[in-house]
Amino acid sequence: MVMAHHADLAQGGFLGVDAFFVLSGYLITALLMRERECTGSINLMNFYARRALRLLPAVVVLLVSLLVASRLFGLGDLVLWRQALIVLSYWPNWASAFQLTNFYLLSHTWSLGIEEQFYLLWPPLLALLLALGIGRVATLGVVLAGMVSASLTRAMLWESSFDWPRLYYGLDTRMDSLLLGCLIGLLAAWGWLPKRRPWLVVTGAATVPAVASLIALIFWAPLPDSEALYQGVEVLACVAVGIVLVALLASPLSLVARILEQPLLVWIGCISYGLYLWHVPIFRGVLNPVRMTRFGIGGLPLLFLWFGGTFAVAATSFYLIERPMLRLKERFRDRVHAGASGLDVEAPGTHAANLKGYY
Repeated sequence: MVMAHHADLAQGGFLGVDAFFVLSGYLITALLMRERECTGSINLMNFYARRALRLLPAVVVLLVSLLVASRLFGLGDLVLWRQALIVLSYWPNWASAFQLTNFYLLSHTWSLGIEEQFYLLWPPLLALLLALGIGRVATLGVVLAGMVSASLTRAMLWESSFDWPRLYYGLDTRMDSLLLGCLIGLLAAWGWLPKRRPWLVVTGAATVPAVASLIALIFWAPLPDSEALYQGVEVLACVAVGIVLVALLASPLSLVARILEQPLLVWIGCISYGLYLWHVPIFRGVLNPVRMTRFGIGGLPLLFLWFGGTFAVAATSFYLIERPMLRLKERFRDRVHAGASGLDVEAPGTHAANLKGYY
C-alpha cells in the first residue's frame, strides 16, 4: 500500500502505515502477554535487545549508504548527518511534526520513530499494570482512556489550528491506532474474543464491509494535508483493520487466513521491513524520474524498475543483514509454548509463525 502510494498508484496507500500500527500494537501485546502467562513475568531487557537486533542493523546500513554514496541517490553533495542522527535516535516524527528539517529520502522514517516511542511506553506500562495486579477491566480502561485521549488531542489541535504535520506525525495524535491493536491483543490473551457460532458469523460478515472500506480508502482516501482525513477517515481505516484482525483470530482457519498464509505473501512479509526502508531512496533517489527520463525510461518500465529494484535490495538486506540478526535475536527469547494470547509463534505453518521474524 505504501509503495503504491509513493509510486502514485494509490492515493490512500499511505494508510498502510495505520494498518501496520494496529497490527504492531496487537502483536507486541500478544507476545508480552504470552511471555507473562508462561514465565510469570515480562523481561523488558530481552524485549529491547530483540527490538534493537531486529531494527537497528538494517536502518544503519541504509543511513551509511546514503551518507557514503549521496550522489548515487541523487543527493549531490548534500550532507545528511543531522537527518541521519535524528533517524538513528528515533524522533524523526517529531522533527517532521514541527518541520525542523527536510528529511529528503528519509521522509518515511517518521513511522519508525512512532514505533520506537511506542516500545518505550507500552511494554513497561503493561508490565507495571500486571505486576501491580490491576484487574482486567481496569487495564482495558487504561487502554481505552489512551485511545480517547489521542482522539481528543487530535480534535483539539484540528480545531485550534489545522497544522496537518503536527496531526499526522505526532505520537500523541497517532496513539489510538496502536492502542486499538493493544486492546485486541489483551482481549485475545484473556480469551474474550468471539467464540460462539452466532458471534463468529457476525464477525465474519463484518469483514466484508471492512475489506471493502479498506479497498475504497486505498484509492480514494484524502491526502494527509486534507482536513477530511482527520474527521474520521483515518479512524475508519484503523477500525476496518481491527475488524479483519479480530475475525482472523476468532476463525484462524478461514479463507482469508489461508490466503494470507500463501508462500509468496509470507515471503513478502519476511522482507517487508527492507521494502519499507528502501523504497523511497530507490523511487526518489537512485531511480528518480528525472534521471530515468535521460535514459528514455518512464511509465510502466519505470514502475517495473522501481518495484523490482526495491524487492531485490530488500531481499538482499533480509538474507545478508536481517536474517543473521534474527538468529542472534533468538538468544533473547524465552522458550515458551502456547499461552493464553492465542499466538503460538513457534508453531510452523501458521500466520503467527510467519510474523515471528519481525517481532
